[in-house]
Amino acid sequence: MGNTRSINKARIPAKPILQQPSHTAFHTASIQSASTRDSRSTWSCQDNFTLATIPFKGGTYTGMVLILFDSTRLPHGEGIIVFPEGKPYKKITANFHNGIAVGEVVIEYYSGNIYFGPVDKELYPHGAGKYEYPEISCYKKIHARFEHGTLKTNMVTIEYRNGDVYCGSIMARGMPHGFGVVFNAKTGNRYEGEFERGVRIKGKVINPQGEIIEVIRKTTKS
Repeated sequence: MGNTRSINKARIPAKPILQQPSHTAFHTASIQSASTRDSRSTWSCQDNFTLATIPFKGGTYTGMVLILFDSTRLPHGEGIIVFPEGKPYKKITANFHNGIAVGEVVIEYYSGNIYFGPVDKELYPHGAGKYEYPEISCYKKIHARFEHGTLKTNMVTIEYRNGDVYCGSIMARGMPHGFGVVFNAKTGNRYEGEFERGVRIKGKVINPQGEIIEVIRKTTKS
């Protein structure tokens, strides 16, 4: 053999392939990092809610409370507000979210009336709701729409204690006024027509068979 030298090629290690972290891996790492920070902190979500009694909207609230970072306490969850005598409300039962009543609210008045329905931020009836009245009243229930505590009088349904039902316009105190229909529970007849301060002035009485049995036309005082 000649003087040939065999040259062994040195093995060069392959370059490592640098991979960019995926969004999922980065997100997971961020969550784990945040979790580590939170575990070392004295704050926790559970510490932000407690069962307490606090002053709220002129009354005393008892129920679940949200404690904000500045130590402000707000009703958050199921609770009851009790009001002192002299206020129109006696008690409000509601579900709260950040201090605002949501869903159906029950308002008990010192007069004995009870309201069921939504309310605004100041706890005034607002939206489609109903009033229930004590037994001493001729009214049993009134279904209506409310706007910041004011009953909208253009379309109301009144259930009377004697079983009669009225649908139509009313005055502010619940007296039929304008066009409406009243159903007589005893006879089955209904009156369709105009009212003025609760008095039938122009319309017709129809029996259960659909026959007109009376026409009413009264002259009103101007």
